[in-house]
Amino acid sequence: MKLKLMSRPSAYAFVCHYLIYADCTTKLHFVELHLHLDGSIRYDTILDLAQKKQIDLQGAKTVDELKKLVVTHEPASLSKVLAAFSIFLPVVTGDKEAIERIAYELCEDQNKNGVAYFEARYSPHFLCDTVPHHLSNGEPATGKLTPREVIHALKRGLDRGEAKFGVKARSILCCIRGFEDWNNEILELATTMREYGVVAIDVAGCAHGADEQYEESVVRVFQEAAKRGIHRTVHAGESGGAKEVCIAIERMKAQRIGHGYRLILDEDAYKKHAIEEQTHLEECPYLSVMTGSVELDWPRNPIGRIFR
Repeated sequence: MKLKLMSRPSAYAFVCHYLIYADCTTKLHFVELHLHLDGSIRYDTILDLAQKKQIDLQGAKTVDELKKLVVTHEPASLSKVLAAFSIFLPVVTGDKEAIERIAYELCEDQNKNGVAYFEARYSPHFLCDTVPHHLSNGEPATGKLTPREVIHALKRGLDRGEAKFGVKARSILCCIRGFEDWNNEILELATTMREYGVVAIDVAGCAHGADEQYEESVVRVFQEAAKRGIHRTVHAGESGGAKEVCIAIERMKAQRIGHGYRLILDEDAYKKHAIEEQTHLEECPYLSVMTGSVELDWPRNPIGRIFR
């Protein structure tokens, strides 16, 4: 199966999501295509920024205390996993220096993990301070850092990280369920900021019970993105069923599917989209168990079935 990168280093896929990338040397590296920027911030960085800004992390003062708050250790739900973001994301929201820092540190961490190429996805609206949302810790949206400026700050950090650590980094802009008013701006940003490393759009979030039944306005945005030549990946088949994966591919013109585990529940659809059309499934084995999307029992796990 050919690896569907949104950017184009020479590579081929042998497994999904966390993939072997063979360069011209004898060394093997990884390619990571499903990585959420705001879920990849260092614990030490969160604590440092919180201390400097006097932001309470529900009493957490150490890395171990913070981990107990934000890390899901037992299978739960997508909503439970995402709830942690409201605890720590305020430490970077509206702070261009902090955003640049986490992008730079991510490049360093990826280099240490043997990653040669990655695509970091995020919502620029969640990181700005000019629009209200549930992750802003109740603070009014009276800041000055716009979604566009978030992208600029992130690019500065990724550029420095690429130069220092030898990785290649690109970004994907996320539409968010429940915040459909942001979708058209995401489309315009993805259209006009390709030179800033933006290679695709995505849609994520768990509004309406995480059923993945996306609003018609989101569908139209993705259809327009396809017309503009903007690459597309869609979260589907994680909490929803095979039908939602088919809609993402057929109506939203998705080139890759975030997760997509439950596509295999419809053998005909799996054969058509995954095998014949080679639609790339960005599979996340550990996270899928923690969100309750798949069973821990490997013989019954859909990822195991796909590999078999």
